[in-house]
Formats: sequence, structure tokens, C-alpha cells
Amino acid sequence: MTVEWLGGTDDAEELPQPPRRPSPRRPLWWLAGGLVAAVAVVAAVVSRSDTGPKAAAPPIAPSTSTSAPFQPVELQPSTQPAPLPGSQPVVMQLGHSLLPGASGWELFARSDEAVIRIQVGSGRVTTTPLPAVLDEGGVAFVTGPDSVIVRPNDAVPGYLIPDGRPALALPSLFANANNVLAGPQRDEVWVQGTSDTGQTTAPSLFDLRTNRVVGEHLTVPSQLVGPLTSDGSGYLLYTGVGGIYDVRDTGVHRVTSGRIVAVGSSSWLVLDCDEQYHCSLVLVDQQTGLRTSVGAAPIAPDYLPGLISPDGRFAVYLADTGRSTESLRIVDLVNRTDRLLAVHPANVSFDTQPFVWAPTGHVLLIADNDEKLEQVDPATLVTHVVDPRLPRVIQLAIRVLS
Repeated sequence: MTVEWLGGTDDAEELPQPPRRPSPRRPLWWLAGGLVAAVAVVAAVVSRSDTGPKAAAPPIAPSTSTSAPFQPVELQPSTQPAPLPGSQPVVMQLGHSLLPGASGWELFARSDEAVIRIQVGSGRVTTTPLPAVLDEGGVAFVTGPDSVIVRPNDAVPGYLIPDGRPALALPSLFANANNVLAGPQRDEVWVQGTSDTGQTTAPSLFDLRTNRVVGEHLTVPSQLVGPLTSDGSGYLLYTGVGGIYDVRDTGVHRVTSGRIVAVGSSSWLVLDCDEQYHCSLVLVDQQTGLRTSVGAAPIAPDYLPGLISPDGRFAVYLADTGRSTESLRIVDLVNRTDRLLAVHPANVSFDTQPFVWAPTGHVLLIADNDEKLEQVDPATLVTHVVDPRLPRVIQLAIRVLS
């Protein structure tokens, strides 16, 4: 997609439960005074509160990275690590579908010490124990075609969990990576490392099926305000001087100087403010740059950007209430309403997403602050626990099957 615009099988009777420990609070180093945007999957847009589209600003030339690109190497079978001790998967059959009509996708969940694969249509649950994940800086939790990657953004161990097999230490390719993000195709991930000088390096697109780098490196600045985050469509966002930028193979384009409230596959929901700080939610089309006012934002979004449902009807975002317990809000992008959810998400660290949309968009799944898996009807806001026998979880991801 070209962007040419620029806007202002063993069954077990019981699933083992890993011991609970409190999730760390997110670090606050990137919230220094004067920053206009919080980063994670965050980005945003500056606009007036009118409902009409805006004229595009002059193009901004792509920034050039001065650091050496991160060069992953092709993995050979001989370099594959040995299985981690104590990570043999345990399977439980719940005996019923977890979500009515669910097919063609799987839900993955993470606790502090396990990864859980939930085949929602059949009710089959596979739990793979892991060593404790140290996640002070957030954890990348990315699904591949037949495995899942758990990679903390700090310089601590990460893991690869193949379907139905014990967990592995991440291959050497990912050992020096400080960021792993979903790519434009479901078999691809962006891998970003750090140079010897500590500077951010250009991300590489890696194919999980062939275990090799594919395509070109993206051009990013050598010094960023915060880490690269997903733009919702398989490319990347970063915060730089003057705003937040989208970077893809067609170049770098400024999205906004405000905040992104939620990202989706074809649009962004942003918090847009004019020169007098009159702010409203604005829906921005990724392809054309068309901007549509959704209404006034009742409360500012938090550091973690939310998600737009796959059907484009709803958006969910984390609201900054100033309290110890975060709140979630759902925006109806058609009826232009913004409502508070009764369920509170898990209290997790930066860039650790505690909610996902089912691929149809009709169900929102949340790891709540009791670490139970809840489902929400976005139209009615009716909420209930998916199944009380499921393990406690703090992070969620979706795999769409071919």
C-alpha cells in the first residue's frame, strides 16, 4: 500500500497454574516534560475539531540513519537451540467452543511463566511453561505461522515456543534485538537491534518460515525519542522531532504531532488539538490521509495505544485516569460515542498489550486486573469471563489461520 499523503497430544485433567506474582508497573522514563506523544504502539495526530478533511502538508524528506543496519544471519539447523528444561507442553480439552461461531483463528495468552495456546473453536488449551519473563521494559508477544515469540525489550532472555513442542531459547538472530514487531505478512516480523554504541539500528524484515531476511531495511533516524512501534498494518511508527512518523518501504511520512489513540489495519484514531488546545478524536485514513472527526475525547489516552476492530466499527483504548487501576474505553466509530468499560485491564508494563479483537470484530478479549480472560460485546458492553478453568494471563495475541 502506497502512502502519498502527509497530515498536520496428551490430555491433562487440570491445567497447571504458574505462581502469581505482581506485574511490574510500567517505567516512566519516556514521559519527560515537553514530549507530545507517549510511545508504545502509540502515535497521534494534530487537527482542529471540525469534521471536514484537511489539506495535506508539504512532504517531509525521509530521515537517513547513520548507524549500521542490523544484519541478521540465516539460521542453520545446527544452530537451533536445545529445548528448555521443564517446558514440556500440557494439553487440556475443555470440551466446548470458547466463543460461539469462532473459527479460522487461535488466541495466544501469556502469564509470567507460561504461554497458552487457546484453540477457541474446539476448546483445546495447550500450556507451555517458561522461565520467568523479566519485563520491566515491555514484552514483544508475536505469533508466527507455527510458533510464538516472547521477547522482552530489555537485554534479558527471550523464548521461541513452537506449536506442541517445548520452548526454546531465541536463536542468535534475536539475542541482540530490543524490539520484535509484526510484519506486513503473517509469516514476517520486524527485528530491530542496538549497535555497539547503543544507538537504535535499522529494522530488518525476517521470514519465520524460511529463517532468513527478506526485503529491504527501512530507513529510520539513528536517534529516536522512543522505540519503534506497530502502525497496525505491518509497518512501523516512531516518535521524532515535530511529531510521530510512519515508516514503510515507500518512505517516511509524518502522521501527527499529537497522540495516536488506536491503530488498525487501514486507519488510525488520534487525539487532535488545535492552537487553542481544543481537542477531539479524529479518524485518519492511512491510504488517503482523509480525516474525520469522531467527537470530543472525554479523557486523554494513556501511553499504550489501543486497537481498532478489524471491521473498522469500534476502537478500544487505555484511558489515563491518574489512578492506580487503568480504565478501558470503547469508541463506536459509526455512532460517535465513547463509553467506559466496567472491566479493568491487567496492570502491566510498557508495550505489553492486555487486549485484542477477535478477527471478526464482534468480540473484545481482555486480560483483566485479576488476570482472568474476559470477553466484551462492544455494542452492548456486556462482559463475562470466558472460562474459569483457563490460566491467569496478562498479555494476548491473535493468530489468523490460512
